[in-house]
Amino acid sequence: MRAGAALGASALLVACAGCTAGDDVSDPPEGLDVVVFQHRLDYVPRVLEVRLENAGASTLEVTEVAFVSDRFVDAAVDPDGVTLTPGRAVALRIPLPESVCDGLEAAPPVVEVTWASDDGSRTARLPAVDEQGVLDRINDEDCLADAIAGVARFSMPDALRTEGAGAGQRAWIDVSVEPAGGERMLRIGDVRATTLLNAADGTIWPLDLEVRGDDEPSTIPLEIAPARCDPHAIAEDKRGTILPFEVAVGDRSGDLDLVSGDDLRREIYAFVGERCELPG
Repeated sequence: MRAGAALGASALLVACAGCTAGDDVSDPPEGLDVVVFQHRLDYVPRVLEVRLENAGASTLEVTEVAFVSDRFVDAAVDPDGVTLTPGRAVALRIPLPESVCDGLEAAPPVVEVTWASDDGSRTARLPAVDEQGVLDRINDEDCLADAIAGVARFSMPDALRTEGAGAGQRAWIDVSVEPAGGERMLRIGDVRATTLLNAADGTIWPLDLEVRGDDEPSTIPLEIAPARCDPHAIAEDKRGTILPFEVAVGDRSGDLDLVSGDDLRREIYAFVGERCELPG
């Protein structure tokens, strides 16, 4: 058992807003360890992984797992259950609800685990050990996105704008900006390069733009170039078509990741193949 989880297990009756089990809380099964984390590919779909490990001597028939934090509008629940034999560890992928952005101090998050026992169903609350600090990051990103949406909506195009062909082809990603109205303002610094794409004249796009809620709709043209031309550039790509904009709104700042749709992603891959003269 990890030290953090073991320490938290000695004080399991954690007070938390919105807990699903009410006051009917049991002591946890011996040896049950809970950790929350998130892989990079889970950032965009906002999926949290809840890892359960059974370091005890008995099999646990887990019937429901719920992640509960007052940083989110509701509990995130996996209702399917899992059988945890001694020594087994399982990571459950649970979609998160919307974040709460009122700035209130959050109580420690918990994971409620419900399992079948000889005398019926039992539920225990265990501290949600967050070794990587993913909950702070997710909440910050969500609340930054809410603040950005209050000023303007940014969207990727359905297709590339191109000129020419082959190794001399040029291409632009024309990002649409649709102001939301009002007097709020945001600032865009750089758009950073990705593992697949650079700016046409360097590694970043230095924008230094201000966008206001009462501006007219506009377009940000980003001319792109391949960041690499080895044969694995496209085959191994995971996030190379997601553009990270550096954005600040009020006292919030961070990245706005604009995700390419399927059609645009295919066109970007085709462009990289053309420019790099890769075999088809």
